[in-house]
Amino acid sequence: IVLSNLMLSITTLMPLWFISYNWGADFLGYYSLVLATLVLPITLIGKAVGQVYYQKAANLMANSKSFNQLFKSNVSFLALISLPLFLFISLTAKTIYPIFFGAQWLIAGEIAQFYVLAAGMSFISIPLERSALVINAWWYGPLWYLLRVMTTIIVIWIAYALDYSFINFLIILTIQIAVMHFFDLIASFLFSLRNKPFESETHG
Repeated sequence: IVLSNLMLSITTLMPLWFISYNWGADFLGYYSLVLATLVLPITLIGKAVGQVYYQKAANLMANSKSFNQLFKSNVSFLALISLPLFLFISLTAKTIYPIFFGAQWLIAGEIAQFYVLAAGMSFISIPLERSALVINAWWYGPLWYLLRVMTTIIVIWIAYALDYSFINFLIILTIQIAVMHFFDLIASFLFSLRNKPFESETHG
């Protein structure tokens, strides 16, 4: 978990550094505001929901039962919340951000409209990421975060090499984050199908 959190910090800081280097402090401020208003609440809510999910899933696993139904019900619940919420943000962010933060933050609203895809996928996948821990797949988290670090580096390299505009960089970054969380969700689904942890198979 410590290693995963360290790599998560790296994947968060790399785009911030690149934006500051390539487009300056103004765009860094716009992007940071979007992270603060979309990503941080998602992470906090996701961790809270994920803790309850983890406890219930671990209890099922302790009784040699899969937690697939629990996984499905949580996905449905999270999707039911996220779809209308993030659709609303995608349609209105350009209007809402200047109202709440001032006219100078209009660009932040435009960024939020693009970034909402990544935010929506992470809102669904983050609470369920502990599925790997339930079945003792301790290696999965560091592996996924390592892959995310590597793909983030690739995205930054492409944007720099091809001299992308800020919006084009934001689009491919958003797609990369959304795809990574989609695959994380698929992995969690596969983990939820099991009725015994890996350790049980090794020693049993």
